[in-house]
Amino acid sequence: MTDLKEFIQRTFEMENGHHKDERDIVSFLQANEWFHSLPVRKDGAFFLTDEQCALYKERLTPFLECGENECVERLHGVFEKRFPYTAKYLLEFKKILKEDEELVFYVEDFLLYRLPCEIFLLDDEMAKDLIDHAFHDLTKVNGDFLTFFMSWLKTRCKTKYRKEYMMEKRYTMNIGKEAYDVDEYLELLYYLYNEDYIDDNEMYQKACESRNFADTWLYLSLHFICNLRQTDLEKIPHPEIEAPETVLEKVRNMLFTPYEARKVLLQVNYRFGLLQMKPNKTKEVSGVSSIKFIVPTSCEVHIGTLLAICEAHRLIAGIPNEQPLVRKITMYDQIKRYMGGEIGELFIHSDFRARSANKSYLQAIFVMANPVLEPGNDNEPLLTKGYMLAALARSHKGSYGSYAEMTATYLRDAKFSGLTPEFVMSELFERGVLSFIPAMLLNIITDGEYEKLPVKLQTEMIKSLALTPSECEYMITATETAHNHAASAIKKMMMDVRDTDLLTVLHCISSGSAFSKQPEFLCLMTAFGKTCDRAYACGSCPYDISTKSAFFFMVSEYKRMEALYVSAETEEEKLKYKTLIRDVILPKLYEMLEVLRTTYGESVCYDYEMLIKENL
Repeated sequence: MTDLKEFIQRTFEMENGHHKDERDIVSFLQANEWFHSLPVRKDGAFFLTDEQCALYKERLTPFLECGENECVERLHGVFEKRFPYTAKYLLEFKKILKEDEELVFYVEDFLLYRLPCEIFLLDDEMAKDLIDHAFHDLTKVNGDFLTFFMSWLKTRCKTKYRKEYMMEKRYTMNIGKEAYDVDEYLELLYYLYNEDYIDDNEMYQKACESRNFADTWLYLSLHFICNLRQTDLEKIPHPEIEAPETVLEKVRNMLFTPYEARKVLLQVNYRFGLLQMKPNKTKEVSGVSSIKFIVPTSCEVHIGTLLAICEAHRLIAGIPNEQPLVRKITMYDQIKRYMGGEIGELFIHSDFRARSANKSYLQAIFVMANPVLEPGNDNEPLLTKGYMLAALARSHKGSYGSYAEMTATYLRDAKFSGLTPEFVMSELFERGVLSFIPAMLLNIITDGEYEKLPVKLQTEMIKSLALTPSECEYMITATETAHNHAASAIKKMMMDVRDTDLLTVLHCISSGSAFSKQPEFLCLMTAFGKTCDRAYACGSCPYDISTKSAFFFMVSEYKRMEALYVSAETEEEKLKYKTLIRDVILPKLYEMLEVLRTTYGESVCYDYEMLIKENL
């Protein structure tokens, strides 16, 4: 086996002064998809077999020996030989426009790679496919040259394609510009999430009748609540549901309860937390956090229902478990055929682009809030994260137009009227913050208007968990301890960092800006603008702030510690794992359950209690 770096270095030394370097060699191999023979990855390095070395060397030799002018001539010769009529007309068109050789070189290079036959033999479907590739492979100038050529060619000879084609507007990574048009983005968001629109158009009933409708609805909806790539969406596990026909019948007749929907979603979240799967693109990189799939609280029942419907259709269709639950559906004609013209027409100019939707998810609030930001303030800290959009669309009553107007007003109020406890509380609610700390801070800000969270757990909760008297006593003691730790942490931070606006601190927490060492938690120290230099891991630190993501993480940690306890060979090891479970994991879970009960309600807390009972 030969190290890839050594092979490239030796190959570079063969270069005969034509101004090519190692990057040109790697770019050449990547552009040709490594000639369908990828290097082997081993211990973080890449290696080649003797056969691969011979293959690459054979292909690289003419590439390295060619000068710039010779490359142009050779490529044109190959193009002329393969597509003589296209080459003839392309040369004629080039002379009319007086374009330079470089532009034509890139177009010919693209056509050699993508063109299956003489260009005038393409039908409209093939021509559209060619232009779609050009949109991604060519610059705007080169792409325009190609589309102008195809249009001009129809005047010179008979072509099989009949339509006119053009390069659409390109979307940039500039954060100051929207990935999707804001109105278009909000309109789709409204159609996919708003309760009134869903009920008026009987969308749940349509999803029960058509698997394509349900799968399209789920696929599009997920891009508004998470920022996962397609390969990671495909990792969403299959939930366990009752008889699929029963599920569809319940949803069709509006008898599928919020508890059943939330239970489906909790299964997915729990398995993500248990498996700790890394993003597919960066799974080989160390230090990358696992995939997170946390749905805004007000959208949990909606997403849980869609997951149940899609899983029911999959089971009825007999599709194996190996196939992903989330099906990629992006084409305009598919979306229009499956979901109807009102939604489908949003993509008449361009198919649904997951990457643009992901960018919009992260940027939409910024884009809409930008006109109302204070002038000259480049370090504006009070921007809200995109998850609030889905929550707004879900709960707002009225038409899309009034929703868009309300969204702008909502943002303007949050900025100009000053942050309010109600605004921050809604953020905390949607993000799924499960900690005593934010509630205490709100209580301080409102002079007791927000009542302190009760320390004692409710009798109903103790009964539902079927705890013994000694377990009840420990549970209450653990919750009291967590409550006291939260109060001490807040008191210390307020003494260390004076003149701090506590509402801004809360906003940092609710918007996710108070990052911590572990992605499942937030940090009080960071929220106060301090750097955390503590050696504690999040979960055992008095300054950590738990979220629903942390809940699933702690449940998975309980399972892991329990397995380590069972397999431990010495009493010292058993005592260590038992202590971690008793003094770190269980108190944190008790705290989160208490916050769930007081903040999110009995029914939501019950769902999480059942998850613990079923899995611990």
